[in-house]
Order: sequence, then structure tokens, then C-alpha cells
Amino acid sequence: MVLVAGVLLGASPVHAQGISARKTYPGQWLTSYYPFVATLPNNGPSFELRAQHWQMAPYESRVTAGILFSGRAAWAPWGGSWLVDVGMNAPLLSPGWRLMADIRAGTETRYGYYGLGNTTGIDPDATRDTEPYLYRVERGLYAATVDLTRRIVGPLGVSVMLNGAIADYTSLSPSSLFELGFGPELKQTEGSVTGALVFDLRDNEYDTRKGLVVEAGGQYGGSERNYSRWYGIARGWFPATKSTVLAARVFATNIGGTPTLLSQEVVPGWESPYATLGGEDSHRALPYGRLTGSGLIGTNVEVRQDIIAKGEYGALGIVLFMDAGRSFLNDFQVTLDDWTVGGGGGLVLRILRGNVFILTYGISKNESHVGFRTGWMF
Repeated sequence: MVLVAGVLLGASPVHAQGISARKTYPGQWLTSYYPFVATLPNNGPSFELRAQHWQMAPYESRVTAGILFSGRAAWAPWGGSWLVDVGMNAPLLSPGWRLMADIRAGTETRYGYYGLGNTTGIDPDATRDTEPYLYRVERGLYAATVDLTRRIVGPLGVSVMLNGAIADYTSLSPSSLFELGFGPELKQTEGSVTGALVFDLRDNEYDTRKGLVVEAGGQYGGSERNYSRWYGIARGWFPATKSTVLAARVFATNIGGTPTLLSQEVVPGWESPYATLGGEDSHRALPYGRLTGSGLIGTNVEVRQDIIAKGEYGALGIVLFMDAGRSFLNDFQVTLDDWTVGGGGGLVLRILRGNVFILTYGISKNESHVGFRTGWMF
């Protein structure tokens, strides 16, 4: 990672993207494709091929691409997980409008299932050698998301998101907690609509250093039975020094009715739904699927520090974080009791203005997690 940073930080912006040295300009369409090494949930390294086709945004814009089409194919040989993802993000679709769409298919062969609710009493190390799949399940997921946002006035907008998904769970062991709760297989098909108000004061969207985003919304979904939920997320950034940014996020959600298992594993954030407590999306000291339930409350606090900064050419830095929260099962309340708190740090590589790669290690009371992601957690 350091070697790559040295090469890229010493290159010109166009060469760092694999683009010829011809002059680029706003409105121009560009294409890049490259091999990549990342991770899939609880499954170790994945070998990937990624491609992007985008239209350059005006230099003074809050985004680097006015319209971006992306594709990703990933395979994790050590566990057999795979993913194919095709998406579009158009933050400059037209004045006052923005659109996000995504279609994905894949199988996560080691997704976590520790039971529903705040299952903090489990010690995963206690049975790791004798029953390695006690807290694991194979999850096949086929999903589509469309999110349309309209600016109402100033930084205030309204978002409508449509989701459809087929989730196919398969037990990995007769004694696993999943099989004890659901049997050897569970297949659920669902659809949902989410509406939210979004208040966005970020200085930019690709490497935010200052600002605030607050969103609050409701979701209605159905499978064999229906469910509804409310959710709220607040994110803030503050530039403590020229090279240091303090960032924090708080979130809460609760589902009523008869939710699917998948709906309890996801928080429907604006333009970017993310997994409930566990993994690089929500709690970097826990594995994916660690805390799942009908309700969720939590926070993330981090310090982002540049070590070597080369302006728009890129930067190499570190991040220190504290993640905390808990889940509920039909008994949501605002409380600080029985939270799982974890902390850690990581290496951060930024290439050009908005390409961010982060390798993290987090540890909590009985567990630890190594994660890798592209882009900031929030």
C-alpha cells in the first residue's frame, strides 16, 4: 500500500488514472478498468475486476463525476463468495435532481448470524475450533435499488428509494444458530419503498472535511407479511487542523410488523443502504452480521489524519476510530445500556481528489475484525 502510494503521489493526475496525457475538461467522458484486491463479508481477500465510465463534473462542483456508470465482479477463493454489481450514480442528473441505481447478485458463504437481538453474551472464540460454522450462514442475495432525490430549497431535499430483493439463506451446519432458528434453508422475496428528508451541508461529497448531513425517513416493505420502519442518521465533519478531520455519525432505526431477516440486516440510508452492526459499514470491530434485530442504535467517531499530503494528487494517512452500538428485538428504546464498544485504526490512501482506500483493524471485548473498503465509512 505504501509503495503504491509513493508511485501515485509522484505521478500526474491523468497518469494516476491510467488515462492518456491529453487535456481533460468538464463534461468529457472517461473510462477506466483495472484489477483490484478487496474483501467480501467475513471471507478474506477477493480478486476483482472493476470498470467505470463517467462524465467529468465542473471543477468547482461538490462531486468529481456528474454521471458515473460502474461495474464490479469479485471472487473470494478461500470461501467461494462472489459478487457482480452494476450501478449508476448521477448527482448532477439535472438541476435539483439526482439519481442512484444499483443491481447486484452474489453469494456470501460466511455471513454472520448470531441470533436476533443484542446477543452480547456470545463468545465466538469458545467454539471456533470445534464448531466453525456455529455463527455462520450462506446468504445468496439478488437485489435492485433505485433512489431519486429532489432538492426542495437550499440544502433540504426529499428522497424516494425503491428496493427489491431475493435473499436465499442456507445453513452450513445442523448445529448452527441459523438452522436452530430457521431450519436448513430460508428464502424470502421482498420489496420496499422508503421516503426521507435530507439536509445536506457538506463542502464536498468525495472527501468531506466540513459539514453536516441529517436524514430522517420511513420505510414500508412486504414479503409474505408486511413491515414498516422509521430511521434517522446524522453525520458531521469538522476540520480541526489543515491535516486533521474529526468526524462522527449517530443512527437509530426500529421496525414494526413482521420484518424479513434481510430487512433486519440493513439500514436504508440515503443513496447507500448499509449493514447493521458489524463490518466496515457500521462497526469495524465486529464481523458482518454480528448484531442484528428489529431495532438498532449506534455511533461512529473517528479522527482522520493526513501524514503525507500532496493536494489533489493524493494523500497517505491514518484513521483512528471508536464504534459502538446495540441491537434490539421488539423492545427498542434510547439507552446506553449494553452497548458493544470497539476501537481501532487503519491506513488511508487517497488517489487524486476522491479515490479513497482504507485498511482497518478493530477490536472489542471478545472479537476483532480486519476490514478493507473503498471510500470513507460515512
